Amino acid sequence: MKKTDEKDIMSVERPAQVVLANQLDGVQITPEIIKSEEFVKSYSSLLSLIDYLGAIKKAVNSEIKDILQAEYIESGENSVSAPDYTFTYCSPSTKIEFDTKKFQAEHPDLYKKYIKVTNVSDSLRVTKAKKADEKNDPNIINLDDVD
Repeated sequence: MKKTDEKDIMSVERPAQVVLANQLDGVQITPEIIKSEEFVKSYSSLLSLIDYLGAIKKAVNSEIKDILQAEYIESGENSVSAPDYTFTYCSPSTKIEFDTKKFQAEHPDLYKKYIKVTNVSDSLRVTKAKKADEKNDPNIINLDDVD
């Protein structure tokens, strides 16, 4: 398997990030805690670890897909079962979608006749915010700008 970019791995000490992220376990979250520098560091470490692990997962999944694709071409089998997972290769296909924006623009009365309004429960959206002096540091998050 191809290793994650060595430069990325060397740029941040992962064990230190794990320690910082673990500090969030069991913490009573309050508005004051959210604004604290320690929380921001721990939360930033957590997000960085998630990104790092996501990149590893993507690379592993790509390797699995390549193996299953070759197996499918050779034998016609498109899946492999493991104790906790089944990996299935899905070959390319065509997808049909409905262009809602175009339909609404061209047929507003008909669109209004068929729209359905649904209540959505509340949620929390977390986005990385960048200040002018932090634009080049992907590990810094400004929680004052979180929706």
